[in-house]
Amino acid sequence: MFVNDIKKGTKVSLTHGRTAVMADNKKGNIRMVEITGGGFHEFGSVYAKDITFAEIDGHIVNVELSPAQHKAAANIRAFGF
Repeated sequence: MFVNDIKKGTKVSLTHGRTAVMADNKKGNIRMVEITGGGFHEFGSVYAKDITFAEIDGHIVNVELSPAQHKAAANIRAFGF
């Protein structure tokens, strides 16, 4: 599954071990998520490269980047993010 195919309301896992719920239906390199747990509630944007898994119909699915998102991820990593 590609990051662009993840819909609003889908549970996702992020690179730093956090779980979140997708908060938009947009496509691109930056997506909005709602993070709960760990004693706090946070709403904000994450890079597409930081989304690793999605829960679809009770199954955990690997998330892939599009070629354009791979290129953007390389540029983001070059700046140390």
